[in-house]
Amino acid sequence: MQYHCIDAVLGAVTRWGLGFALTQPETPIGPNPHTFGHPGAGGSIGFADPDARVGFGYTMNQMGADSLIDRRAATLFNALFAVL
Repeated sequence: MQYHCIDAVLGAVTRWGLGFALTQPETPIGPNPHTFGHPGAGGSIGFADPDARVGFGYTMNQMGADSLIDRRAATLFNALFAVL
């Protein structure tokens, strides 16, 4: 981990490695601690979970209002982890 504090622009806790966002308790990307990726504007997200040996990408056709992890994407990736 290289950086973990409140982002001055987003006003939310962020956690970064070298070039990628890291999963964190405040906004988890699945259940495993080594997950990394990046959320995008309006709800898109891409990440890899080396523990589960899975990658995930989501893009939408209508921007959402969530600032970090979109509820629509979270519903999908949580379902993915539930069946692994």
